[in-house]
Amino acid sequence: MHKIVFVYLMVVSMTSVAVAQCDAQSTVPVRNAPYSAVRRVITTERKADGTTSRSEATEQEARDSKGRGYRAGERRWTTNIDGKSVEKSEMLVRISDPVANTETTWDTTSKVAKIVHFRSSNAVISANHQNVDAFSFDATAKRLNGTTLGTRTIEGISVHGLRYRTDESTHECWFSPDLKTVVSQTDQDPDRSFTNQLENIRLGEPDVSSYKPPSGYSASHVHLDQSGKTNSR
Repeated sequence: MHKIVFVYLMVVSMTSVAVAQCDAQSTVPVRNAPYSAVRRVITTERKADGTTSRSEATEQEARDSKGRGYRAGERRWTTNIDGKSVEKSEMLVRISDPVANTETTWDTTSKVAKIVHFRSSNAVISANHQNVDAFSFDATAKRLNGTTLGTRTIEGISVHGLRYRTDESTHECWFSPDLKTVVSQTDQDPDRSFTNQLENIRLGEPDVSSYKPPSGYSASHVHLDQSGKTNSR
């Protein structure tokens, strides 16, 4: 009998929520700003008895010059098999492709890649369209009523800083106008601290082999029609 008693989900799902607190991007794809990096997320929780717990997660992150985004993280869990605790893991991958107007996800256990085809009305703008409003630091600062912190360099990348408060929490974000992404973020709460850091940044085109499922995977296609309903096949 298999029983999942603990699930530790890496940043495939965490980063989208974390970055959303700092980032203000339009639906225009970010083109001509290719890179690859590792995003590390560290969370420390302070308990009522004075002790702390710390969790750390990493994921591979990349974007090519056409705006295709790639994320790959690891999920770990502990399973009870015949009375023994067995640790297992799998890789979770997500690719957003504004060129093909699709989003593809797969993991290393199911051997099936799910491909969502978006409606033509949601198709990306012509490649000749510039990155208008794809990243706006000033708009983010104004929206969050924050304090600008000037510029600094992280791993050779120039970034602009912003600090703002929500209730009892303090948030600090460092954006790269060139990469058009959050390079560093920290959140401080009374009982929790959070760090989201982009590391090992490499500018230029990532390995294109990362943008397709491994050999031997089958494809499950989901097509969105004009009404927004899905058609799976």
